[in-house]
Amino acid sequence: MIAPELPLAQRVLAGVRWIAVLRTAAQILSWVSTLVVVRWISPGDYGLNAMLEAPLEMTLMLAALGVDSALVQAPRLLPRDLQSAFGLTIVASGLLFVGWFFGGGWLAEWFAEPQLEPLCRALSGLFLLVPLRAIPNALLDRELNFRTRAKIELIAAIVAALGTLGLAFMGFGIWALVAGIMLNRTVCTLLMMLAQPWRLWPRLGPEAWPLLAFGSVMLLSSAVTLLIGKLPALMAGPALGAQALGLYAVALQFAGMPIAKAMPVVNPVLFPAFARLSAQPVEARHYFLRAVELSSLLVFPLMVGLAVVATEFVALVLGPGWEAAALPLALLSLAMPPKLVNTLLKPVIVAMGRPQLVLIGNGLTLLLLALVVMLATPYGVPGLAVAVGVLEPLALVVTLWLARPVLTLGAGALLRALRPATVGVVLMAGAVWSLKDFVAPLPLVARAALEVLWGAAVYAGAVHFFFREVSARARRLLSGAGAG
Repeated sequence: MIAPELPLAQRVLAGVRWIAVLRTAAQILSWVSTLVVVRWISPGDYGLNAMLEAPLEMTLMLAALGVDSALVQAPRLLPRDLQSAFGLTIVASGLLFVGWFFGGGWLAEWFAEPQLEPLCRALSGLFLLVPLRAIPNALLDRELNFRTRAKIELIAAIVAALGTLGLAFMGFGIWALVAGIMLNRTVCTLLMMLAQPWRLWPRLGPEAWPLLAFGSVMLLSSAVTLLIGKLPALMAGPALGAQALGLYAVALQFAGMPIAKAMPVVNPVLFPAFARLSAQPVEARHYFLRAVELSSLLVFPLMVGLAVVATEFVALVLGPGWEAAALPLALLSLAMPPKLVNTLLKPVIVAMGRPQLVLIGNGLTLLLLALVVMLATPYGVPGLAVAVGVLEPLALVVTLWLARPVLTLGAGALLRALRPATVGVVLMAGAVWSLKDFVAPLPLVARAALEVLWGAAVYAGAVHFFFREVSARARRLLSGAGAG
């Protein structure tokens, strides 16, 4: 194997470490905030939030037109490229602002929830921030300035968490969740503009079209990816109602939390780093397998562990009124390991210059998901959870098949990278299940604590005993002692 490019490796690992330190703090705060807020906000309010999430995230993505990613990936960047990117995002964001301000009634009618209309008007202001954020965001990524981005996002997370907690405590319900979104986006935009100053007049010159061509593929691919995650709520929401949809949304939120909290540490590094390696597939394959190995070691035990202790988790953390979320939480948590690998692989394929492959894979996955959700909706929330569990392994197989020309990635190499974490979580799950009968008479807190501690000890011991070299390499990577 050709030796990896050490200077780039050092810069990437330095970025990962800075993001890991700062974003871990932000994610801990976010976890604590979510765990507290969920006791003050009803399943119905979470259902309303789930109804807003998919259309809001998709249209915010559309407002950027993917040109921020095109700016990061471009070999050379001139001032007029930035001006055209600015002009494109102003036009798109302005149109979407008008649509959200005046069109909330359509969303309210689709879900039969009149409360959605004023919420849409409040959220429409987010679109005015998109042009101001897209340029500094792209410039920071292009310069691999992960430290600054991580600091900004930590501050924004703190402000949003405090605002959400305060409003939830005062009984504002769904408005507390909406305010948290608006605070996070606003603070992040303002701080990015200060950290990466830029002064441009918008224009729509001929250089806008190459940006739009690359960005549109990125945009469509990302939109389909997002739609895959939100389609169950969009399709099943009108039939389930806000209460049942809230149970599914919270179960999905906690099941996906290990990915949602870990991937912000990894994703900001993946795309710009692999964009530098787009002409070096051997090195790219090396780095990708190392990313899979390390990410699975850190995140698989959280996913499988949550599935094993789902009943205790719901009773202890979510409290009364959420008992029905335990089964879907366990089912969805078991679906997350293949989703993690897929989430790592897609930005790498795009960064290597083949976004159309991800788009094709996402399109196939979306068709499969629409079919299984249609079949599962009559079975309620557990049926939706099973549908997601069936879909995620199939989606990974599709992406791996499409990625072969880009990374020359064989199934054997990927399975070897996943083997330490997989063996560890299987032994961990077995050990925790064997303990349940012994700790059943104990109080809930003691029972949950013993199961978690025993599972963590078994997992750490299994990885260290059976995979000493991998364990040592992971410690070196995390401590910065070597690129691996």
